[in-house]
Amino acid sequence: MVLAVFIPFDDSKPLENYVLQTTGTEGVTPSIQTALQGDVLETPLLRPSIREVNNTTIAGLYAYHNSFSSRDGTVNRTQNIRATRLSMSCGLLSLRFHGNVVLVRSFGYLNRGFEDLGLESIRGVCCISPDLRCSIQNFGGVSPACEVAPGWLTNAACENYHDAGVLARVALAMTEHHESEDSDSSSDSAKLYDSDDEETTPTQHTFVTRSSLCLQCRRLTDSICPGCEGCYVCDDCCTSGRRWSHECQCQTWKMYVSHREELSSFDFGTDGDGGDWYTSLMGRGFQTSEEPYEQFIKTRFGTLGTGSWWRTELSGWAGGNSDSASAVDPTVRQSYRQGFAPLCNNHLNLLPPERHITSQDVIRVDLTTTHFEFIQMPILNSWAEYYALRGISPSSPVALLCTFPLTIYYALQQYGSVPATVAQMGKRALRIHVVGAEKELNFLDLFKEIGFLLPNDGGKSFPAVELVFIVREDMLPTKISNDTHTNTTPFCLTEPFLANLTVKVVSGTYGDETLDPNFDIGSGPPDMIIALNAGLFAYESWRFVVSYLHQHPTIVGVFSDYNEYSGMNCAALGGCKARESLRINPFRQPRAMPVYSMNLPQFSNGFLYVFNEQELE
Repeated sequence: MVLAVFIPFDDSKPLENYVLQTTGTEGVTPSIQTALQGDVLETPLLRPSIREVNNTTIAGLYAYHNSFSSRDGTVNRTQNIRATRLSMSCGLLSLRFHGNVVLVRSFGYLNRGFEDLGLESIRGVCCISPDLRCSIQNFGGVSPACEVAPGWLTNAACENYHDAGVLARVALAMTEHHESEDSDSSSDSAKLYDSDDEETTPTQHTFVTRSSLCLQCRRLTDSICPGCEGCYVCDDCCTSGRRWSHECQCQTWKMYVSHREELSSFDFGTDGDGGDWYTSLMGRGFQTSEEPYEQFIKTRFGTLGTGSWWRTELSGWAGGNSDSASAVDPTVRQSYRQGFAPLCNNHLNLLPPERHITSQDVIRVDLTTTHFEFIQMPILNSWAEYYALRGISPSSPVALLCTFPLTIYYALQQYGSVPATVAQMGKRALRIHVVGAEKELNFLDLFKEIGFLLPNDGGKSFPAVELVFIVREDMLPTKISNDTHTNTTPFCLTEPFLANLTVKVVSGTYGDETLDPNFDIGSGPPDMIIALNAGLFAYESWRFVVSYLHQHPTIVGVFSDYNEYSGMNCAALGGCKARESLRINPFRQPRAMPVYSMNLPQFSNGFLYVFNEQELE
């Protein structure tokens, strides 16, 4: 016998433990057929595995359910919200269950039988939320704190993501093998897209909307879900029941929306001299459209020169092809006065000074300093502290751009103690790879702020930093891409910005055959990998980064994301500890952003999470 869990599609009925009888070679199948009253399908939610560290065998999780179509051809419309929540928590975001579901833990192909599954293991995720963070599960109030999801479940999304990567590589290898067998090297048919015909030549299409869309059907609508106020749902989807997959997350998104007030609150100082300038950027108009922010930039700064760092705030990056990106040349150095123009650094102290901070600065602001055995750095936890340290007027809007270097500094402060100590002991630079760079190339010189904030004492209290920006070839600005695409070598730029900071730019896809992180980037393998506004599900190329961190557990990876939903799902790819690390970034950009199918609080660099967090012993 084995203990399973029965999940009725009817939410009014409780989850039940169900005893399955095992019989010879058929296992539990006859018993499950009896429970579900008919033929069943098996869907794996987590494969069984063996942990190499201690040779521990972990049972998999399998869902048994009736087929979506019955024998008479009718479609089963009895959606199972609780079972679908479970599949979402396992990182299977597109999987939907209908009808009753039986869950079984099995060792599957390992031929070691079954393992009992108790209600306490899955009650929270099924009845509260697919977000397995303890703060969310306890906030739901349905299951007591003692029913925290077990490790095998909290790591399921990570395991499934890496399994999918392995399967994708196998499928690609098989495809390439079959193509090589079937192809004739002298045949023109083997040349893909060797035509000027637009219908056979792949082109890059950009689809842009500036109107809110239904989360379910993508039709235009301004109707907000009444349950969570976190997404847009059109009337047709509400009345037809098509929004049921959102119901799996509706209460979770309500919790996310409840954080809007905290996310919209900033502190730029206490002198009352215009420190509330950001409040206008939090209004409803900024949450639904880019146009109010564009108008703010135009009104505040007027006509922008081609070298102004504010230009990408107007027209974005668009794969290096926007009006602002096409004018970017990262080989040209700029002062803060030039880059922030037309914001002037007069008696109002609107710009940070281009100098290193001093011990007197730290004492003046009454900041604490990290005190590890080998390293020290000022601790900054708010924009107010940063503005005070750098002598910037609270009325200055430079935080809109300084969010990028300050987020990296904060990542160093929170998670860089071990990497910095290792670099210090090795008497070398701290190597940081910034992956997925785009608009950062427009204000490369602004990252001098990291060097200005770190100790400048010849490496006695903190190692020098080697900051390498990795940008994909298809994201290079026009001026660079026109040059690099004429030869086989990637774009590579090295700039010794400061005595304690060297900045490099390298083009290519991180971790694939074009860029090996261990040999092709900078002076050696990274100590830390940082990605700003990553969105790890946005591009398949992020899989190389996630896999590299998975294979190198001593390398720290820090990521920022726009909203809590994206941050939670992306953090889950690093396992339980990474998911729990998700936090609000105090140096997020102080302006609300729109996300056209959702109404969740959205901020550039809004949230942070870490893979492979290290602690000094």
